[in-house]
Amino acid sequence: MIHSIILSMLFAIVGCSGGLNPDLTLTPGQDPAQKIGNYQFDIISGHESVSYTNGQLQGTGVARLLDALPNSKMAANYNITFRLSPGGSLAIVTHAQRTLTNGIELIITWPVNSPHLQVEALTGSNRKDLSQDFVAIDPRQEIRLSMDVHNDHFLQPELIVWSNAGPQPLTQFSLRGNGRGVNWGFRLDRSILTDAYRQNPRETH
Repeated sequence: MIHSIILSMLFAIVGCSGGLNPDLTLTPGQDPAQKIGNYQFDIISGHESVSYTNGQLQGTGVARLLDALPNSKMAANYNITFRLSPGGSLAIVTHAQRTLTNGIELIITWPVNSPHLQVEALTGSNRKDLSQDFVAIDPRQEIRLSMDVHNDHFLQPELIVWSNAGPQPLTQFSLRGNGRGVNWGFRLDRSILTDAYRQNPRETH
C-alpha cells in the first residue's frame, strides 16, 4: 500500500513538471534557430518592437538568454557587444529570476545631445551612478564590455567592469542587495545587441 502511494506521488510530480527546466525553455512560437552568440533566447516582452537579423537583436524589449547559472550564489563574467541610438539604452541583467526581475543590472544609456554615456548599477532599490567611470567610451561607436558579477558575496555583490577586454577595469565596486535568481539577459531600448557570452570570472577572490 505504501509502495503504491509513493509511486503515485512520483508520477504526479513528473507529470506536473514534464521533466522541463523553465529557465531553459523557449516561449511557444520562439524560433530555436535564433541565437545571440551561442545562446538561444526567449523574448519576455517586446515581440512587436524587437527584430532579429543575422545574429543581432535590435529594437525595444526584454530578452532572456537560455543559459541558466548552476546556482544564484556564484560569480560569473559576462561579455557583451552592442550599439546605442541617441536616447537609447541597454541593460544587462544577471542573477535574476525568470522574468529578469530581482537581479543585478548595469544600465548604459546614451542621452540625446550628449557626448558621454550615462551608466548606473542597480540592485532592488539601490542605485549607483558610474557615469564618470565611462567618460572615455564613445557612445557613437560599438561598445564592448566585460563584467564580473560576484553574487557570492553576502548582501553586497561586487561588480568589476572592463572595456574591450582591457587589463585595467573601468570600475570596481560593491552594491547592497544580492541577485535572487539564475537567469541573465537584456533590456533593450532603441539598441542593437550583437554578441553576448558568459564565462568564469576574470577575478577570483
